[in-house]
Amino acid sequence: MLFLSIIFIFYFYLLTLLGKCFYEYIFDLFKFEKSKKIFSLNQETFLPAISLFVLSNFAAILNFFFKLEFFYLFLFPILLFLFIKYRKHTVSIFKHHFKNNYMKSIVIPTVLSVTLVDLNFNYDAALYNLKYQQFLLNHKILIQGSVLDNSFGLTQIGDYLSAIHTFNQNYIYSYFPNLAIYSVFFNILYEFLISKKRHFFSVAVAVLIFGIFDNFGLEGGRNGFIYIENLGKTDVSFSILFFIGGVFLYKLLTENSYQDSNLFISLMFILFSVQYRITGYLLVATVIFYIC
Repeated sequence: MLFLSIIFIFYFYLLTLLGKCFYEYIFDLFKFEKSKKIFSLNQETFLPAISLFVLSNFAAILNFFFKLEFFYLFLFPILLFLFIKYRKHTVSIFKHHFKNNYMKSIVIPTVLSVTLVDLNFNYDAALYNLKYQQFLLNHKILIQGSVLDNSFGLTQIGDYLSAIHTFNQNYIYSYFPNLAIYSVFFNILYEFLISKKRHFFSVAVAVLIFGIFDNFGLEGGRNGFIYIENLGKTDVSFSILFFIGGVFLYKLLTENSYQDSNLFISLMFILFSVQYRITGYLLVATVIFYIC
């Protein structure tokens, strides 16, 4: 158990470091204005989510041309380039991540990693997720895959993340992206609680109250709050992305806080939620309605 927790903490740090490199490169490429604060929250809080978003989309694009077992063969040169280009951030991220940020970088990820001890396979995983992930690893992208297998029409971007985290038929690491998204969620709640922004504080308190009351009710609760799913399921990951995207979209539209970093993070969470579930388009519809 301790071994898995240490691996996950290190993994979460790598996502943070990669997220910083991706953030810097994207903003340099498009000449966006950078900001140390995003919606008045620490930039580092969002970096793991940026990493997962970029890695999953890179995997989806790469799969048009190659099977995903070659994913890291293409990824390593890119990471080497980014680490060299933004090497000044490596040391600063390391110091801040583990020294000044231990609650969000060690405590929360460690608590969540405990759930790795008793994970089982979900029914849906055996039905289609694992089959599709193995297909991604061994074949190029399959257009109209539902013709070959009806269940392939139920897959989403989370399967790409799970596929590239599967090593030698060991599926425990395929759950790391889910845990990273959970960690980002609770880190954001933590930032909301200590934030001087009344809106963010109210959101965090409301979510925590709902979480407490959700422990009661039909079959002991768990009717809507965050819970640890079994291997192969990403419903909760979608709900987190959708919720965060909605909170920041509301903040963006009501306060007209159209800084480049705020807009980038809002749209990233919205697009990421759409890639997980088609119902994420509800947020897109909200944006269109507001603009029109």
